[in-house]
Amino acid sequence: MESKRPDWFKWGVAAGISAFSTMLVATSIQRYRTQQEQRNLTPLGKLVSLNGRQWHLISPSKPNGNQSPTVIVESGMGGYSADWLRVLWQIGEEAAIYVYDRPGYGWSDPSPSPPTAIQIAQDLKRLLDSEGITQPAIFVGHSYGALATRAFVHFYPEQVLGAVFVDSAHESIYQRLPSRLRFLLNQVSWLKVFAILGARLGIVRLLARATAEIDRTRYPGEIFVQYPPEMRQFLITPRCWTNYTQTLFRELESFQTSCEQIAALRLENDVVFGNKPLAIVMASTKRSAERFQQAVPFPAESYDREWRAMQMDLLALSTNSRFSVAEESGHLVMAEQPTAIVEAIRWVVQHC
Repeated sequence: MESKRPDWFKWGVAAGISAFSTMLVATSIQRYRTQQEQRNLTPLGKLVSLNGRQWHLISPSKPNGNQSPTVIVESGMGGYSADWLRVLWQIGEEAAIYVYDRPGYGWSDPSPSPPTAIQIAQDLKRLLDSEGITQPAIFVGHSYGALATRAFVHFYPEQVLGAVFVDSAHESIYQRLPSRLRFLLNQVSWLKVFAILGARLGIVRLLARATAEIDRTRYPGEIFVQYPPEMRQFLITPRCWTNYTQTLFRELESFQTSCEQIAALRLENDVVFGNKPLAIVMASTKRSAERFQQAVPFPAESYDREWRAMQMDLLALSTNSRFSVAEESGHLVMAEQPTAIVEAIRWVVQHC
């Protein structure tokens, strides 16, 4: 005689099947919409084939003349080419400026290699060589991108004229940030599971779209409305793609390793830039703290003291350096106060 299964068991099985089916449908919709967007949203730059993968690169619209300096941009963690449009618009007539999407961001294919600072520098070198960009250039690195730039100048100093570091990450960040921010960084492994699941199910897409529609004036840093309407989609849509979230968390997981790599390189050469000009642009710590405190509460005074000290410490990387503060901007200086970066680039050009 068959034993009768309890009702709770039947309801549990039904709920499980329903949940699995819903996730399967949501994943399929997310995949379909991503493919559709990648096909319909024309990249801002050109697509480059390198080592069997596709890279997205925004390059100058006209050939670079001898009088025009070359500028290479390295975005911060979670950043990509579209974030730099306001800088490009301001200085594009004065310099041959190149901005690319790191593997996994924007229209660039993901890479199997861990995205550490050294790996990013090596990848960038291959991309520049493939495009014939071998002349010495000025490098602009934002946040995590500044760590990669430091690795680049260590291994390829002959290709670097000078640099601009924009609210740069520092190799001692895991020791000096307020404890609650450090705790958040150390929770990346388990947060990654939920974030990637949310991306694959389209939850990240819904949140990104809802945030942009509900409060357009705050994306990013209260400047969203200053972008032409036809350009705003480039700030939002690629961040809805699953690869974006996966890449962001891969970089977060590699963050501490990158800091250790840069600390080791600094022991080899403490003044890696020599007398090449280096401009340090720090964001307003007040504005940055207000933004970061939305994720986790921490004492703003401690953040201001330690972040400022880390930025000032970077001045020692060159005997020809200068420090400035983008008082009207939080961490996303390229979007919130691009003139601060443009002025720093001009200073480096004048002192090369």
